[in-house]
Amino acid sequence: TTCIARDPTDTAAELIEALIDKGQGESGAILTTGHVHGGKTRRVFGDELLGDIVDEDSFLCFSPAEDGWIAPLGEDISPRSQPKPQARGVTMQGGECKYGASKIKGTYHKDPSSFSEETEIALRYFPAMGARNFSRPLVGVESQHGMMPDDANKKSEGKVNQDRGCYCYPFCGSDRCAFFGCFDGHGAEGHLVSEFVIGIVTQLLEEKLMGGAAPEDALKSTFMEVEERLVAVRSIDSTTSGCTAVGVLIRDNDVWTANVGDSRAVIGEEGGEGGRLLAVALTEDQKPNSPAENRRIRDMGGYVSPETRHESSRVFVEKDGEGGLALARAIGDTVVGAVGVISEPVVTHHVLKPDDKVILIGSDGIWEYIENQEAVELASQNASASRAASALKEEATARWKREGLYRDDITIGVVYPPLW
Repeated sequence: TTCIARDPTDTAAELIEALIDKGQGESGAILTTGHVHGGKTRRVFGDELLGDIVDEDSFLCFSPAEDGWIAPLGEDISPRSQPKPQARGVTMQGGECKYGASKIKGTYHKDPSSFSEETEIALRYFPAMGARNFSRPLVGVESQHGMMPDDANKKSEGKVNQDRGCYCYPFCGSDRCAFFGCFDGHGAEGHLVSEFVIGIVTQLLEEKLMGGAAPEDALKSTFMEVEERLVAVRSIDSTTSGCTAVGVLIRDNDVWTANVGDSRAVIGEEGGEGGRLLAVALTEDQKPNSPAENRRIRDMGGYVSPETRHESSRVFVEKDGEGGLALARAIGDTVVGAVGVISEPVVTHHVLKPDDKVILIGSDGIWEYIENQEAVELASQNASASRAASALKEEATARWKREGLYRDDITIGVVYPPLW
């Protein structure tokens, strides 16, 4: 986003020249204008006066010309004369987005928000809009508390939400760096653990990165130091309580993902059949029966129960012990930490490409009944990240309800790259 002062009698050509001098604009782009409250957008011609086209309700932005072609001055390539590409499964009716039937059985769309397509386009090109955070079309976060069954009355009651989700931007003093995280607490004091973790993880990571640490090293040492500090807090019992952690660090076009537990990060990229997105997992669930995790736990004297149709594999201090943790890595849970449950994250690196259209970061309340591929397809049907987050939360809620009275906490973050 660029702030620039110009005289109302200046021409659009003079504005374009000034913007290019400031490093704005791209090859194959044209200057367009429209109203933030809706309506059509159009090409701005070089001889137009700024005073005639700009007011408090309008915006100017560089837009890509189809096939890299730029029309000569005076030739109109507005939506009135050129076909406008439509989002998949979305049509425009009366200036509002209308969504068609979902590709996913059982999915439904709620009425769109007050955003019009033109408003979302404006925010897409100007993500900050003068604020120090991301706009709703670019980043959406939703969280929903779970439900505990009351078998006697055959109903459910709300439980404490032990999930936490966050994003931090700007990060490391840079407008081209951001951190996103999801932390799923478990155990009697899981909500206190996840609250503690979210309160210090970004600060520790930022300090290490700005101190010169490589991203992979910084993420690993941050997660492990967070656990060390957690254990030292006497007001939180982390012996049998803990949390998962998935952190996504984006710097320019590089994405580093650190994962502990079974929360996930997934990218949706173009290339699927019929224009559908393809899901690319940035993380793998760290279950006790995964070969490498199982070997470490057994080597340290722990017992891993076999997975059954009705029970996931769990880690126990001894074979006939009580409780058990259904994760091979976690922050906290120091009792099973003594037998190989570790807080060191698995870190992966991904370079964003133009065909990477969505990043999803969520707790297992999302992934229990929604596969990665389904999730990215559902997200792609929404014009903004905030709508996509809401749709995924609602779909996960509906699927848990069909399975019974219990529902896990649900948290989902949706990012629509590019962010800058």
